[in-house]
Amino acid sequence: MKFQVINRYTFNGSTKSLPEWSKELGIHCQTLDDRLKRGWPVEKAFTTPPKPQMHIIANNGDRVLLKTVTKCLGISHQAFYRSAKRRNLTPEQELIRRLLLLEENKTPTTEETAP
Repeated sequence: MKFQVINRYTFNGSTKSLPEWSKELGIHCQTLDDRLKRGWPVEKAFTTPPKPQMHIIANNGDRVLLKTVTKCLGISHQAFYRSAKRRNLTPEQELIRRLLLLEENKTPTTEETAP
């Protein structure tokens, strides 16, 4: 028989499992687990707000996760941001620019995506 070890963490005088803390704190369980595995102290792991996910607004008004968009475009989100910043464009404008290039059957050159 296999037993699963459930780690419990004490914070602010209460001891709970990570899923329980996740629910109470409103921080994704994987985020808390990753922080603790990287050696963060419990207090810092539980009190540091998660980084917001960067969304861009598509033409129809839907919010789309930027990492999803850049993955479909075949570039890193860092390269996407550098390209937008270099051209003084918002992420939405950079997305439109890239989609227009794809529509014209042109792929941005290495020079266009290089930092």
